[in-house]
Amino acid sequence: MLNGETNKLKIAQLLLFCLQLGTPKKANYTLEDLQKNLKFQFPNDYKKLRSCIDLLEDTEEALLSFFEFQLCANRDMDNFRERYIRLYGVLNAIYLRRRW
Repeated sequence: MLNGETNKLKIAQLLLFCLQLGTPKKANYTLEDLQKNLKFQFPNDYKKLRSCIDLLEDTEEALLSFFEFQLCANRDMDNFRERYIRLYGVLNAIYLRRRW
């Protein structure tokens, strides 16, 4: 399942497709136009949904990368900073998932 096509990424793609369908066809649209087309309660709800989709995609990619490469992309590399950043990234991804 490390091919990048997890269920979570498919759900994110589906949500993005729904946002595209609800986007007004006119060139200069406002957040109020999005709110009306997508049936949101508030104009900024579009930004919140888009942030959640981005969070889902980013955390899933971080976790997939961690499972594939562990803490080192190159097994011969003994770079403490890179391993620290990778560990921080995967722990941050797990934290963000649990928070939402």
